[in-house]
Amino acid sequence: MYVTNAKEDPQENHFWRLNFDGAPNALGNGIGAVLVSPNGDYHPFTSKLDFDCTSNMAEYEACIMGIRAAIERKIKTLEVYGDSALVIYQLRGEWKIRDPKLIRYRRLVLELIEEFDNITFCYLPWEENQMADALATLASMIKDLSPDLGIRGSRRLKGNFSPFLAAVDGGAGAGDRRPARWPVTSR
Repeated sequence: MYVTNAKEDPQENHFWRLNFDGAPNALGNGIGAVLVSPNGDYHPFTSKLDFDCTSNMAEYEACIMGIRAAIERKIKTLEVYGDSALVIYQLRGEWKIRDPKLIRYRRLVLELIEEFDNITFCYLPWEENQMADALATLASMIKDLSPDLGIRGSRRLKGNFSPFLAAVDGGAGAGDRRPARWPVTSR
């Protein structure tokens, strides 16, 4: 396995793969995602979340980060894999959402996936999702996540808000660098 910055044609008819994972723990909340090209090249992403969240919220945040990374690369065919049965089956519409906070997460994912020609969501066991899990765990443990780590796309998300959900509520958009202003749990 290796990480590459090589340019690839994202429009190829081959599936790209996205693995995602969230890691909330006592040290902090981290998310990780890995885009894998049809050629087998790995593109890792990680972020530290500086707001309290449940494990399911962290999983949705990781999924959204990965989907946005795929959209930025103009990928049109994507297989999405996560080890959270709840998130995967909610996104597939097979399980109901009981937590009101997760309704907005699902709504945002459904809006984002309109950018794809073909996208599927698949559950996989934790043992098969170790790279995304390692990225999320690493992000959750680091006090100051900086670009010096050499992980492209790493950043620290501050405050009691979700920048991803803020876009749904009319806050910071995809090209807007302003901080989001709405707490995830405020509405």
